Amino acid sequence: MSWLRHIGLNVGANGFGVALALVTTPLMARLFPPESYGQYGLVASLTALFVSGGLLGIPMALARERGMERCAPLVAAAVALGAGLALLAALLLATAAALGFFPPQLQLPAAALALWPPLIFAYALQSTSLSAGTAAGAFAALARGRAGDALIARAGTLVLGATWVPSVAVMMVGDLAGKLAQVWALHRDGRVCALWRGARRLPPLGAVRTALESHGDFALYGNLAQLMPLVIPAALNWWVAWRLGVAAAGQWVLAQSILAIALSTLALGAAPVVFHRLVEAAETAPDKLPALALRVGASFALIGAAAMAPVVLWGPALFAWAFGDRWQAAGELARWLGLAMIPAFSATVLISAFRVARRIRAWFAVQAAASAGFVAALLLLVNAADLRELGPQFALLWGLYQLALHGPIAWAVAVAAGGPTNPGEEKVG
Repeated sequence: MSWLRHIGLNVGANGFGVALALVTTPLMARLFPPESYGQYGLVASLTALFVSGGLLGIPMALARERGMERCAPLVAAAVALGAGLALLAALLLATAAALGFFPPQLQLPAAALALWPPLIFAYALQSTSLSAGTAAGAFAALARGRAGDALIARAGTLVLGATWVPSVAVMMVGDLAGKLAQVWALHRDGRVCALWRGARRLPPLGAVRTALESHGDFALYGNLAQLMPLVIPAALNWWVAWRLGVAAAGQWVLAQSILAIALSTLALGAAPVVFHRLVEAAETAPDKLPALALRVGASFALIGAAAMAPVVLWGPALFAWAFGDRWQAAGELARWLGLAMIPAFSATVLISAFRVARRIRAWFAVQAAASAGFVAALLLLVNAADLRELGPQFALLWGLYQLALHGPIAWAVAVAAGGPTNPGEEKVG
């Protein structure tokens, strides 16, 4: 199956998720209050940071490798670290409970706190499985996994929300079930399952040590580079909750989630296949890599503009019609964010050029500088008193952040194609 057909398959699976989200999100928005959305946004962003940092970049290194001998130790190491992160989260919660300290912005019920450690482990398993699927070239299984995640997570959240108390704990249960469904779907693929069987024969601590020894720089710098973009949504969620309240954070989360549907379906869904194709081009026809990257980037920028146009033009009216009048502020936010999301489509599918070129330290430096600049500007320059003022201010920052990434991406593509390199830069991984 050609790489274009693989892209179509994965975009199609994400398209199923989009259709499901379009049907179920209005029901969820009417069922769950803005406070629940805000609390879930805080939990999800914190969990993503915790897991991405704690896995030390090993899943990312796994996606770049090929073969049982090189992949199985990385699978074993990632699973061992995921279990350790879940245990650490449980210890942190127990310590916080003993000291009587919880951040007041969360206001989480006990059930949600109890769900955090298993949710962390599910996130770790999902990240490992996705990377194993990419390494094995199991793109059909990746597509099935995405479809299963969307179906189980949405259906479970709606059913529990309608029959039980619609709360952040219910949203976490749905997320947990979807992640596990995706892991199961990938595990059914013979190539991915073989990697897991090979990993089970390895001692966990030994696998972690081996992975860090063989991919030390890749894990360190690549993980930090991957972690940097997660700082921005986490900082934003907590900033909005701190300055404007949990209900305002809920409006923010809904606006982001609707826009993320298009980004996830069209860009993130295609990113593993694009990465696989860029690696092939770099190894077999490096002279054609720059033209390929340019075509891919331009195509996804145009796709992003078309996807964002309805929200930019009619955001408040669309949100009020689809989700109810109480979510009109989220539509105003989405209108501004949609403009800034257009360059994110091309950056999302091409950021893997740093991994293709194995310039992981450079990737880290770029992401660190861009993320630090964004967070600093957010704290020092954004002075919005409400969500209406926040929209244009954040859109300007986010758009500049995404545009700034394209220059270093072009450099990484040139390096992967055999072009000029930074003399102080060494290939890692």
